[in-house]
Amino acid sequence: MAMRSTKWLCCVAALASACVETVNPNPDRPTDVASDRPGSSDAIGGDSMLPSDSGDTGVADSASSPDADDSAAPTDTGIASDSSVTMDTGVATDSGVGMDSGVVTDSGIDTGIDTGIDTGIDTGIDTGVDTGVDTGVSTCSGGLTSCGGTCVDLQSDPRFCGSCSRACGATQVCAAGSCQNRVSGLVLSELRAQSTPYVELFNGGNAAVDLNGYLLQWSVDTGTSGSVTLPAYSLPAGAFVTVTTGTGTAPAGTIFVASAPVWSQRIAVRLLTPASVGQDFVRTADSSVAPPAGTLWSGAGAANPARDINQSLVRNVFAPDTDTAADWSLQALSSPGAYCARNGQCGAVCVDRDNDLRNCGGCGVTCGASQVCRGGACAPSSGNLWISEFRRSARAAVEIHNPTDRAINVQNFRVQVTSGGSTRLNFFLPNRTLAPGAYLAIYEGSGTPDATTVYTETTGAFLANSAITLFDAGTTALDFVPFGTAATMAPMGTSWFGATVADPDANANASARRNIAGLDSDSSADWTVGPSPATPGFACVAGLSLCGARCVDSNVDPAHCGGCGRACSANATCIAGTCRASDRLLISRLKNNGAEEIEIHNGTNATVDISGYIVAWVGDGGSGDFTIPAGTMLMPNQYVTLVEGSSGGATLRFPVGRTIDWTAFVAVSLRDRMLNGVDFVRTSTAPTTPPMGTTWTGAGAANPSDSADESLVRNVWTADTDTAADWRVVTAVAGPGLCGSSPVCAGACTATTTSVSNCGACGNVCPVGNRCIAGRCFEGGTPPTQEGDVRLVGGSGPSNGILEIFAGGAWGAVCDDSDVNPIGRVVCRQLGYSSSTASCCQTASASAFRLDDVICGGSEPNLLSCSYRMPIGTHNCSNGEYIRINCM
Repeated sequence: MAMRSTKWLCCVAALASACVETVNPNPDRPTDVASDRPGSSDAIGGDSMLPSDSGDTGVADSASSPDADDSAAPTDTGIASDSSVTMDTGVATDSGVGMDSGVVTDSGIDTGIDTGIDTGIDTGIDTGVDTGVDTGVSTCSGGLTSCGGTCVDLQSDPRFCGSCSRACGATQVCAAGSCQNRVSGLVLSELRAQSTPYVELFNGGNAAVDLNGYLLQWSVDTGTSGSVTLPAYSLPAGAFVTVTTGTGTAPAGTIFVASAPVWSQRIAVRLLTPASVGQDFVRTADSSVAPPAGTLWSGAGAANPARDINQSLVRNVFAPDTDTAADWSLQALSSPGAYCARNGQCGAVCVDRDNDLRNCGGCGVTCGASQVCRGGACAPSSGNLWISEFRRSARAAVEIHNPTDRAINVQNFRVQVTSGGSTRLNFFLPNRTLAPGAYLAIYEGSGTPDATTVYTETTGAFLANSAITLFDAGTTALDFVPFGTAATMAPMGTSWFGATVADPDANANASARRNIAGLDSDSSADWTVGPSPATPGFACVAGLSLCGARCVDSNVDPAHCGGCGRACSANATCIAGTCRASDRLLISRLKNNGAEEIEIHNGTNATVDISGYIVAWVGDGGSGDFTIPAGTMLMPNQYVTLVEGSSGGATLRFPVGRTIDWTAFVAVSLRDRMLNGVDFVRTSTAPTTPPMGTTWTGAGAANPSDSADESLVRNVWTADTDTAADWRVVTAVAGPGLCGSSPVCAGACTATTTSVSNCGACGNVCPVGNRCIAGRCFEGGTPPTQEGDVRLVGGSGPSNGILEIFAGGAWGAVCDDSDVNPIGRVVCRQLGYSSSTASCCQTASASAFRLDDVICGGSEPNLLSCSYRMPIGTHNCSNGEYIRINCM
């Protein structure tokens, strides 16, 4: 649009007596006059953009008080109905006028320079906006505003951003009532590990991008890497495209390539321009792959998407890029581009207003507990009861849910279970009334019933391959769900389409759960099978919250600290719902047995160059110091370990070339390159004083034994107090780090793979009598096989034998010819045992090898987290390199 000036013929008698010439300084952003900005009045009238329409204070907006600038409409008939509302304050935010939406973007003014005011006397406001707004405002609640008959949130809706007449551009979002830019340019937008894996790209620019010659590179947890050069493909602005393995003609929005990344534990992905310049980068979990030149990555990797569930790692493309894990989150998605593939955003959140319960038809429009969002409108989710959950462990149960908006008495309603062609259960419900949104759990066996729980007084009905039907008090079938390979036909009045729902495991604390927020499709698409919270009604036990199908304690879980998805940084823990960390470089461990060790931890959020830092010690056996070698960079949450003697060197593990000798006490100082004190610790009766810049208060910390495998370790996940309270003596800690890669719950190292009170996540409590195996609760029997599971075969029982791992879809042995005791510790902890012995170089008639030259530190959460030199399924092992382990 060309810049232009216009002379006004100022004829509004009450406000102007001279002509004013104005120039629009930004023709792409229409303005009324130079003063037309929030909080300012128009030079020619009272069209202020203040929420109360205070610019119209010359007008009470009554039927008898004409606006000063409404000379053609002296009675302001467009607002005559507002006569009881002084200054239009009855109009919520008067969004048509409150934000002066007819003037905010001045869309009708730019083309004619306030011609709507000159010739129509504010008709764009009085007759076009106020009438529509005022009559609809009374029906909107919760701070929402009526725009064209739809209640919306002007603070977050990009269609009505700040006012009913302002829409954000294709590459913008609405935040705090203002249109703001999102990510710019071509970026990585989604990673999916589940079969078939893919990488998704998003064009956040203003023009189409030809992907011809762009390069995708990846490095995965098997130690392998790969790359693919993209073919010609025009990606429109604001569009997604999925890059995945395939042949033939790719569907719309998809590019087929010869190979795509396959991973399970971690991945790093680079996007390079045709000139090999870094365009974008992302990494997950503990991947240490460096970003390419031209891109950045700060801090820990993003969460890694699981391979065995419907999960993707997705980028918030509607917020500016930070090059950190904060841009990414795990989402349960079913199709490429689903993060924001449909009709928009609310603030920086992707929504589908057709079916989003919290943004139904407009941002902020929330449906009730017994409603679903259908076609952008809240509606009752079903006309009658439906089956909502089926579980076979820890105690078998069927659950029904009332999704209607009325109370239903279920007396003599009937639950029928069939399996193998026979009826296993016909249970008539007692006198219970379910309120809208309420649940009733029907358990096998005996117990004390209450308002939400009844018992069948029989057992053995909830078998594998069952079909369950819910009848009313007569013979009318209300709902029907088949599980496993059930062949039962749907009874008259119900239907079922396609595959059955997967059977919930009889040994695991798992269940099949219905998506009660969606519309019933009478198919397996309505159901999810996975780890189960406590019944009834998907509810967690007191004190726990449901986050991603797990019950977690948001007071202690660093992945959900204070609320679902509020993850602490890698160097922090969660205490009382707040992320806490030392936020400094500090001494973290002293080992006084065998080869003495001193360990340093980076508790900050930034990489620290510790080249030239000095560690000095004074003990009852002697003193010494060591200067950290040049080029030593310590990333957030990393450790560096100093080992006495001249051997034992490895990455971030330095031999000091002398003896670190003490028995009864020691004092250790850490100084920077300028010899300023950074940290200090002393044990027992050590007389050494702290260096300048550090403090120590009170008695020394307990001294680790010189004759037992003990270490003095610091709680690096809490604020430092410079006292013995920060430290404790523990046995058999494998460095580096107090917890290694194990999770931290409430400031304490926690084996979430085996802890029944923190199974798989902090605070996820297994039912009484369950065991926690590989992060899942089991009542008994053999857990279902998943990637990374381990077992011991050929021994006297499950606790001893030759080590095998399920990797790459098959079981196989593990090969190694070195010290395998760290492997034994990892394996036995993964199997739920507390201690182990292991030996290498065994001859056995076991299965083929799956992993070669495995190296563990001993603190890894599972065997697949250890390093191995060759891809899964390849090896150069001989028959004499099997590993035998005995767990205790």
